[in-house]
Amino acid sequence: MAWFYEVLKNWEAYYYTEPFELICIVIALFAGFVFAKREIVSTIFLIYTFSGLASMLYIIYMTQNSNYGLARRNNNISMMNLIVSYIEMFAFMFFFYNTLLVKTIKIFIKLSFITFTLINLAFLLKALFFEVSADHIRKTSYTIVAFQLLPLLFLCFTYYYQILNLKSKEDLFTRPSFWITTALFFYILLLIPFILIYEEIISHKSLTEIFFSIHYFSFGIIFIALTYAFLCKKTITT
Repeated sequence: MAWFYEVLKNWEAYYYTEPFELICIVIALFAGFVFAKREIVSTIFLIYTFSGLASMLYIIYMTQNSNYGLARRNNNISMMNLIVSYIEMFAFMFFFYNTLLVKTIKIFIKLSFITFTLINLAFLLKALFFEVSADHIRKTSYTIVAFQLLPLLFLCFTYYYQILNLKSKEDLFTRPSFWITTALFFYILLLIPFILIYEEIISHKSLTEIFFSIHYFSFGIIFIALTYAFLCKKTITT
């Protein structure tokens, strides 16, 4: 049970935001399987939610497994974060593709997705088949994650512009798409600055713990929004 106490100690250092995120993910998975309307966007969001759960459990396993060296553990965690970030980008781009109405925006989504797919693939092949330092893998993966968020931020603004110009009497707070977009919007606004200054604060443990806590909390909010969207039993792009 020593590993469990170590996990609890780690959770305490991050103000228990990790278990908060974990609980949010599990609730979202349950709500999605039981209540969500059976459609492809909901299914993709369920896959994204499951990937978030799998990544959290994998990171806990890696951080507590002394059989792996520090460099290997850090590399595996960086690559796992990059993979989940790619799944996240795909899920939300697919969501916006089916939510937004402007054709040029749909073209932008396709081009952005193809571009970042090629970037992720190139980096993954480089990390697998060439000798790359742990620092380079961490820095590059974080940079890719940050730039992947920028098209999603633009799509959030586009969504808000669309709903402000639509002559609809439906209450915004009953729209699943509004909750999802708003949670994503604030998640991106909090995460991008953290990624950009991470290398500067990595040596300051207390600051790193605070910023990671903010990240875990905002990530959990996304799954609260998804839970609400699943419980609405509406088409999720409404």
